[in-house]
Amino acid sequence: GTPLSTTELKGKVIVIEFWATWCRTCISEIPLMKKIYEEYKDRGVEFIGISLDEYPDTVIQYCIENNIDWPQYCEENKIWDTDISRSWGIKAIPTVFLIGKDGQIISREARGQLEKLIPLALADK
Repeated sequence: GTPLSTTELKGKVIVIEFWATWCRTCISEIPLMKKIYEEYKDRGVEFIGISLDEYPDTVIQYCIENNIDWPQYCEENKIWDTDISRSWGIKAIPTVFLIGKDGQIISREARGQLEKLIPLALADK
């Protein structure tokens, strides 16, 4: 329920993951995402989840039950047809973006590469 803008996070490395609770691949990758988040959350890295679930309450409940601590965004009653998924060109999930400290997109295909890309992004002046 709290507004969040990536411009407010300038100076941090940002991981943005498009996902859904109904996506088996997304769910299977959550343990790794949690591990990476725990490793980097205090080192200038912020995670943002953008759920393509139909109901925000589903996402909230799932995150509570699974101890997912990073901010989540969900447009009620939209699923795939959300403003944000269209503007980011999302065609499949999970999709992970990595944004550098300068606010520029480092990778549009960061899924499976975060452990390699985040240290490079943090080292980038």
